[in-house]
Amino acid sequence: MSQSRRKAKRHEIAGDQRIDVQIFRNGCDSDCRDNNDIVAAEIVDISLTGLKLESATAFEFEEKILLSIPRTSSEKPIEIPAQVRWVQPVGNSKKTSGAWAAGCLLEESLPTDYIDEISASGMLDRRVAPRVRIKKEATARWEMSQEDFVVQIHDISTTGIGIVMPKDCDVGKRIRIEIDKGTSEHILLTGKTVRHNLVEDGIFVGCEIAPGSADSLSEFALEGPALTQESPGRYQTLIFSGLSLLLVMIVRQVFF
Repeated sequence: MSQSRRKAKRHEIAGDQRIDVQIFRNGCDSDCRDNNDIVAAEIVDISLTGLKLESATAFEFEEKILLSIPRTSSEKPIEIPAQVRWVQPVGNSKKTSGAWAAGCLLEESLPTDYIDEISASGMLDRRVAPRVRIKKEATARWEMSQEDFVVQIHDISTTGIGIVMPKDCDVGKRIRIEIDKGTSEHILLTGKTVRHNLVEDGIFVGCEIAPGSADSLSEFALEGPALTQESPGRYQTLIFSGLSLLLVMIVRQVFF
């Protein structure tokens, strides 16, 4: 494999979106399309030279397949041969998993404009900053509005935030988000919506954070996992304190 192919940048599909593809199995020779072994799969992340799939089918290691990838425009699908480089169950074990992940190496590069195409449609997460998964409620308000509403934080990075809200919104709309850190401190962020899509519990909205808010979000992104890990210990401390107080009250009743 060439150095340029190994260094191809991989992009994760945004939010809970997926790109549906058809997989033609059994060798992918010139008659590959004529066989009936066609599998439905979803692209989870992608680069110009490779991609990760999820499917109910477990592919074979080094199996050769033909991918039929739809375009967001009215053009014909991209048909490109590939080889399966690794396969593993999605989940903790083969017994509990109903889906399989597969890493595929493309035998030829995707069209150079395809990544830009799916990015422009809002399907691609092209952020450089790593994301931190976190579930926490926050308060939001649209620009020029006096009405607050509750959103659920889905993920954060040092430059952006993903939230789930009950109603759809327009791309490019400015929003203010207030996050309660669980202490006396609150984080106020100003951002702009850059993509949105329907998810199971509402509308997932990806927001780009204004430069002036990036520092506080960066700090929270680093603190978030630590706070989550510490929270069980805090609950244990409260329970222990409550039991200790109850024991003192019982001793007083018995001996005094």
